[in-house]
Amino acid sequence: MTKNENSNERSHCGHGKPKSNGGKSSNKSTTNSQSKFIFNIKKAKRNDHQIKATFEDSEGNQIKELIHTFADGDQKELLIYFEKQLLKLGNRYNLFTEGKWKVLCQIGGRALEGRCEEIWESQVESLRGHNTGNSAAQRDKFKKAIQKFNKKYLGSATIVHQKDAMENGQLRYEGTDHEKTVERLFQINEDIELLSDDAEPFTMREMVRKIIPQNLKPAAKLKYLDKGGAKLREKDEVIELAREISEILDAEYEVEQARKQKQNNRSNHNHNGSQGNSQPAKEKRDNAPCRKHDGKHKWKDCPDNWSNKDRNSAAQGTTTPRNNNKSRSNRGEVTTTESGNSSSHSCS
Repeated sequence: MTKNENSNERSHCGHGKPKSNGGKSSNKSTTNSQSKFIFNIKKAKRNDHQIKATFEDSEGNQIKELIHTFADGDQKELLIYFEKQLLKLGNRYNLFTEGKWKVLCQIGGRALEGRCEEIWESQVESLRGHNTGNSAAQRDKFKKAIQKFNKKYLGSATIVHQKDAMENGQLRYEGTDHEKTVERLFQINEDIELLSDDAEPFTMREMVRKIIPQNLKPAAKLKYLDKGGAKLREKDEVIELAREISEILDAEYEVEQARKQKQNNRSNHNHNGSQGNSQPAKEKRDNAPCRKHDGKHKWKDCPDNWSNKDRNSAAQGTTTPRNNNKSRSNRGEVTTTESGNSSSHSCS
């Protein structure tokens, strides 16, 4: 025997009846920003308000289930969560036989609040003939009632806006978990079916050729198309490819970061070397053996070292001219110096 909690009380986690919009979270700002379509890559956060319902399992045990509620101010995606939960409970406790799914209709009346509750009562709770047909027919009847309710409550244009958003790549996501994103896109496509009794989800061909690449980030989209994602026909294969793409892009990012770090380290090393190592390098050069005179003295002490000559000249108060014979000979002149007298003559 399946039981609904006997009273009509709603409870906040099973304790007391919440006030209208006072006991329920509204999330109005989020809803307004997503007014035209209700599913995005990031799932809506479920509220904390629940009711209890008691069911009977196949062995006759009484099982209590907590069911999330929904009010007009909540994100619309939460309504779909609620309806999917009812369908799961119907399957789990074999309620789609002998008209027992009527209790699911009653649970909806308890869990909804606001305009949605009124529409539910007129579209779903008032249904008759629950025991008509076999188990599959009864489940389809309940599902069809949910679809008609959603079409009336959410509006017939909701399905159009949702599919347009998916086709135009408007579903955004954070991070680089492209596998999780693809899984979510497939889930959204399945949930579209509940939005209206005439809703048609995208075909697998449409999903792999347009919907998935359109909603992936540019780098992931490029990898997806390059690896033949648009030619796949199995859901598991597409998800596996998305996982592979995530791993490849993560690895490429790590390599790029390592390259940049290495380049920065080299740049810092060169910068520090040009400032701090210039003096030690000069000292090493000056203390090296003079190669001009076969190492008989250090280069800094060599009389032919112009730096050394400049220092000696400065100490004596005289200036030693550098030999410019080579440069002057190139101009056709030779200059000689004898006993402090200078003369010049032309070589022509």
